[in-house]
Amino acid sequence: MSKTGRNDPCRCGSNKKYKKCCMQKDVEKQKSLTINECAICSKKMDIEEIDYMVTRERAIGNFKLRVTVPICSDECGLAFDLKQLFIENQDFDVEGVINHFSISNDLTNEDIKIAINTLIDNGEEPLRGDLIEYLEYAKLHQLLDD
Repeated sequence: MSKTGRNDPCRCGSNKKYKKCCMQKDVEKQKSLTINECAICSKKMDIEEIDYMVTRERAIGNFKLRVTVPICSDECGLAFDLKQLFIENQDFDVEGVINHFSISNDLTNEDIKIAINTLIDNGEEPLRGDLIEYLEYAKLHQLLDD
């Protein structure tokens, strides 16, 4: 089944455009299905277990979008922020992004290792592979030694 576009006729048969009919209801339904799932490790949580919600402003073309996601732990919070830096810097130099992340957040080397390892454990390619290579490089050059 193909995805219904905003301007397509609504699936419910109302003869209205999807965006003027069921789109908002579908968006709310999707939010309710995923709101209790950590944005990094996908751990299902009861509402009381959510450590905190991360709200960030993202530029999408000419628009600013506020994104709020549930995070289950400090480790996943660090990993989320590091992942967002990589997303915002598509032509990234891994070492440069990690250095910027460390300095701008006043993080220890241990915090950086936690964020990297959390992303490696829960991330997707190619970022996962790049971080594994960076850890090997950092170990060889003693970049993350305390």
